[in-house]
Amino acid sequence: LVASAPSACVAVSSLAHEWPKPAGGVLLELDAINDAAMYSPHAWYAQSKLANLLFSQELDARLHAKGVSANAVNPGAVQGELLRWSKAAASSRAAPLSPLFDAVERALLAFYWPEEVGGLSVAYAALAGPMLGHAGSHGKYFVPVAREWPASTLDGHARNVTLQRGLWSFTEELLASKGFGVD
Repeated sequence: LVASAPSACVAVSSLAHEWPKPAGGVLLELDAINDAAMYSPHAWYAQSKLANLLFSQELDARLHAKGVSANAVNPGAVQGELLRWSKAAASSRAAPLSPLFDAVERALLAFYWPEEVGGLSVAYAALAGPMLGHAGSHGKYFVPVAREWPASTLDGHARNVTLQRGLWSFTEELLASKGFGVD
C-alpha cells in the first residue's frame, strides 16, 4: 500500500458492531477471541464487524502520513447472498415455518439496497481520500450512500484506541505464530 501511495484500504463493517452484547455494545475480548467454547454466530459476526472498524482506524493511524488512507464502511442492508445463510440456519431448525421465512425475506428485501447501490459507499470510501482530493476523508466510517458517520456517535468500543492497538498486536502475534512475517 505504501509503495503505491496514494492508496486506500477499505474494511467492510456493519452496524452490527453495536449489537448489544454486553451492555454498552459489542465487547471484543482479545483473550477469548478464538475460543470455540464461546462461539455464537451473531456475537462473532458483530465482533468481526467491530474488529474491521478497529483495524481500519489503526491502519489509518499507522499509515496515513505515508499516503495510505484507511476507512470502514457499513454498506447497509444489501440484497445479496448474506441472507441465504441465516435463512438456511433458520429453516433447518424450523422447517414447517419455511413459507413464513420466505414471505418475511421477500418483504424485508423490498427495503434493502440493490448490490450496485451498496457498493457505492465502498467505492467512495476507497476514492474519497487523496485520490479525490478530500484530505480529511481518512480514518472514517461511511454509511449508505457514501455518507460519513460522525465519529462522536460511534459506540465507545468502536472508538477505543487501546482496543485498536491491542487487536493490532494480537493479529501480529497470531500471524507470527503461524509463520507469516510481519513488518
